[in-house]
Amino acid sequence: MYKYTDAYKKMLSYAQAMDIDQPGYLDSFKSRTGRYIIGQDGEEIEFRPHRWFTKMVAKPEYQEEFMEIVPGDGWINTDENDDLLNKNFDTSYGMSYVPKRDIYDNSK
Repeated sequence: MYKYTDAYKKMLSYAQAMDIDQPGYLDSFKSRTGRYIIGQDGEEIEFRPHRWFTKMVAKPEYQEEFMEIVPGDGWINTDENDDLLNKNFDTSYGMSYVPKRDIYDNSK
């Protein structure tokens, strides 16, 4: 079973709101982010967004058996004044940490 990602849900609701003032906006959005499944009689059956806008989840009756709830990164604290942050963290490596820089430094 596939469900829309949270990012796609936000984009879709934005497109629906924009379609009120700019008719055709929603159709344009859907044509760029997915495709319609067409039946044998030429009628549109359903809309399916591209795979990167969906996530696979177990059917409700199998969720207990096959699904595991994993926390997202919403708990990350971005406050620069937090006492738990390392004030001496070198950002030249991005988010990675080099334990023994004198041995493993590849920046030169």
